[in-house]
Amino acid sequence: MNPLSSLNSAASRTAQASQALSARSNAADAQATLANRLAEKLGVPPGSLSGSRDEYTPEKVAGRILGFIADSTVIWPPIP
Repeated sequence: MNPLSSLNSAASRTAQASQALSARSNAADAQATLANRLAEKLGVPPGSLSGSRDEYTPEKVAGRILGFIADSTVIWPPIP
């Protein structure tokens, strides 16, 4: 018997698929837990850091950071 033949069975594929889904679910739970802990440390409500993937594209994040820097920049010495 071929040792790889067990990998070809439908039951084996179903078991592997369910394990993969379970692993993704556990990863999502861990990510949500970490996000809620960070929210707690920042003093914002739990769940406020969970957003859609589209809200955190590199372009949007860079724009927010640069906007924050531009808004908080102080010119020193003051221009008379």
